[in-house]
Amino acid sequence: FPWDDRWFREGSSPQWTSDRVKSSNVIFRQQPSIITPQGRLFDHFRGPAAVFIVSVETTFAASHIIPDYPGLCSRLHGHNWTVAVSWSSEGLDPLGMALDFHEAENLLAPVIEELDHSHLNDHPFFKERPPTSEQVAFFIFGRLKEKMNSRNKPFSVRLDQVSVTEMAPFKAIYRETS
Repeated sequence: FPWDDRWFREGSSPQWTSDRVKSSNVIFRQQPSIITPQGRLFDHFRGPAAVFIVSVETTFAASHIIPDYPGLCSRLHGHNWTVAVSWSSEGLDPLGMALDFHEAENLLAPVIEELDHSHLNDHPFFKERPPTSEQVAFFIFGRLKEKMNSRNKPFSVRLDQVSVTEMAPFKAIYRETS
């Protein structure tokens, strides 16, 4: 059945209906509107439960030492790290995008540049903690979260997770709940 979009205009509960409701000549509330996959506007804060996920992947090279590790990783070694970041949104902007891929790249690039071709143990963040994949994912997530909080967009795009791979098939993922 098509989605009955009268509910967000009239303030009632969402319902399914068999006849499509036209939304022309309707005065919408003064909250940000976004476009559903079907091309219809709905209120971002009360829209149907659907999520768009945008993901960007990049690589960087860095060395590290994991102090007190009972094996070879306690010695100096390096990796070509792979980082994958995912963002989610319940709607799309007027261009039909949850998050522009170029904007996602621009958010991630300065964080990666900070780590690329470095010895992670020398980075201030890793002075107090070992530069494991988990900690690298946590660091990248934190930096991206700061950047996301300073964005001025009409609807929210949520940073979902950061995945860090030292070498395939081993990967660490950091995400925050609720």
